[in-house]
Amino acid sequence: MDFHQKVRRVIEMQFLAGKSSSEILKMGENAGISREIIETEMEKVRRKTFWDPTGDRVTLQSFRGHRVDLNTIFEKYQKNPHFPKIIFGICLFIAIIPISFGKFFGFLSNQIFYGEAIALLPAVFYWRHLSALRDDLINIFIAQKKRWAYNPARQESRYTALRRVFPEILKGDTFFKRHAISNEFWGNFAFETEKVDFWTAQIEERKHQNIDSNAIMPTMWYTRLFEKLILNALKNTKFQTVFAFRLKRKLKTRFLIAPEHFLEKVFRREKEIDLESAEFNKNFAIFYNGQKVEKQNEIVKILSPAVQLRLLEMKKVFGDFYILFVDDAIFFLFDGKLLQNPRTNFLKTTKINLIDVAVVENRLQKTFEIGVDIARFLR
Repeated sequence: MDFHQKVRRVIEMQFLAGKSSSEILKMGENAGISREIIETEMEKVRRKTFWDPTGDRVTLQSFRGHRVDLNTIFEKYQKNPHFPKIIFGICLFIAIIPISFGKFFGFLSNQIFYGEAIALLPAVFYWRHLSALRDDLINIFIAQKKRWAYNPARQESRYTALRRVFPEILKGDTFFKRHAISNEFWGNFAFETEKVDFWTAQIEERKHQNIDSNAIMPTMWYTRLFEKLILNALKNTKFQTVFAFRLKRKLKTRFLIAPEHFLEKVFRREKEIDLESAEFNKNFAIFYNGQKVEKQNEIVKILSPAVQLRLLEMKKVFGDFYILFVDDAIFFLFDGKLLQNPRTNFLKTTKINLIDVAVVENRLQKTFEIGVDIARFLR
């Protein structure tokens, strides 16, 4: 790596850290690097774009505001490492007062229950804030290390835009549930002598309808408050991870591979495509638009015996998943987050546990390797 490449790499990392152009220029001049070299390499970094499945233009400077805000909070916590513990302790102390007051005066048991739940609300929300901050900071750390673009923002409009283009794989129930995209990465992995573009994101699914506390007991002011603040805040949320990478060729047909279900098998018997592997046919179903006679030959050609074997191996690693073959890309959809059981805990220390970083990196790398392995055998 020559001097200019090293300067460019540092500039990329500083952009990802949320630094502005003037701040980077000043840092470079303080390090003894000429202004001309810094500006030249900075312009190259600005022109660098990442592949996005919807065609949006994404650069290292995209979403800078979100990263700056998160890094500002993290720096505050690092300067005052006991701050999260103090705030969480205050929240718990606030909860103890109404709970003790209610029990001392002997309120009705149902009133005590709702009072305790509402009193714990600040602690619950602060814990959720710390958890979200932890996930974002781990991802920012990875993005800076790998020089990938990252957007932590939760966006329902982004999900809608992606769903319009890829309805087969983003087919969640939108009538009773709300969906949002967050924690997006754009980057590339090195493969042999070239780099392969990828994109990944977290999908969040929440129920639309409110939980009806009136079915439990008559409406009182505290039951309405409990319903509005507690139940709606903590209602069940499902997370999924979507991962896509770009192929070097364009596929002639578009189809989805999904886990096999008996009832679906019965209703789509006329469109069912059986491949060479009985084990594959048992575990997976193939969905496509159009007539079977028009699509079958191309799908069978793409899903060679080697590809079928890789998909069965992938099921052993990730469990049930969906995979969409479309144009010049392959999409994977899994249940759960990239990081399932984080070790980073800001109530113990305001440092990121590097094991969490390794877990996310390894899961992304494993998905990419299996995907590229599949792409290698596409005919």
